[in-house]
Amino acid sequence: MPSNKKTTTSLSKLSKSQSDSLKLLAQVTESEQPGLDELKRSVLRLHNAITNCVGFVALGFYQAGRQLRAVRNLKPHGQFSQWVETECKESFSLRTAQRYMAFSEFVDRNIATLRGDLKESLPSLEIDELSDEEVLRRLPSSRIFSIMAEKKATTKDLPNSINASDILSRDFKASIANFLGTPDLILTSIHLGINEIDTPEIVTGNKATIGRTLWPFTVLSIIGPTARAESWIDDLFDAAERNEVREALILLPTQKLHESNNKNLLELPQLLFANTHPLLPSAGKASKLGMSLLLLSDTDRLPDFASAFTEFGIVKIPYTID
Repeated sequence: MPSNKKTTTSLSKLSKSQSDSLKLLAQVTESEQPGLDELKRSVLRLHNAITNCVGFVALGFYQAGRQLRAVRNLKPHGQFSQWVETECKESFSLRTAQRYMAFSEFVDRNIATLRGDLKESLPSLEIDELSDEEVLRRLPSSRIFSIMAEKKATTKDLPNSINASDILSRDFKASIANFLGTPDLILTSIHLGINEIDTPEIVTGNKATIGRTLWPFTVLSIIGPTARAESWIDDLFDAAERNEVREALILLPTQKLHESNNKNLLELPQLLFANTHPLLPSAGKASKLGMSLLLLSDTDRLPDFASAFTEFGIVKIPYTID
């Protein structure tokens, strides 16, 4: 399973595939005006670079999105989706292409905000001297996704009262957004209200993971008291072992955690809710149960996990022996 021990990523420690991927990201420039075939090859190479470069995904997202938008401009109206599903199906889905484009559009609209955020974190840096691509290299990807989530939250009209379809408490949703950004996928056995959490894909039901062959980077899994969650958990761990899922939050009843046959669960950092409950009363039986939140990550996010969720209860870090 992915290690939760602290790791250091530097150019000197990157694998050859990661190093080659970073070189590719550096080679793609705004001045290029390739044709459709070259755009296709470039998008596929960029997608592979994103997959290989944990911690360097923002630049890849941006460049892949810009090139996909260039393809969309070249294709007749209504034919872009078919082009992606035909030409890119072996590498990524239409949903992923839409995420890349949405990310690049967000950066183009909000680059001044991103520059300001980087300036706050690195006051001595000459921000005005940096290109947009250099800003994306230096600003942590998780921070960019958090800014995206914050922007979405502020542009929506907040209701005066809790809607009956809401399941997750507002504070808990905000903490998820700050920690995970916008999750690429939500797997849930509990019916969530429309737009409860921003995500490109939401799958419900006890058989939510059956038949899934492509997994995104970040996943939020919400398991209710009656869900048969063993297959979910096993599938999530398998995807993480293949380095497809890079980070997942798993919310489930504490009783299910200790009854699970997957002993790897007990080795994950976990939050035991004590001060408040993540589910509102409209969640029914689940809202009355003790709940745990687990972190599955291939990088050291323990400090972030603790600071993001400590207000809800007790963060338990498993003891490991080297």
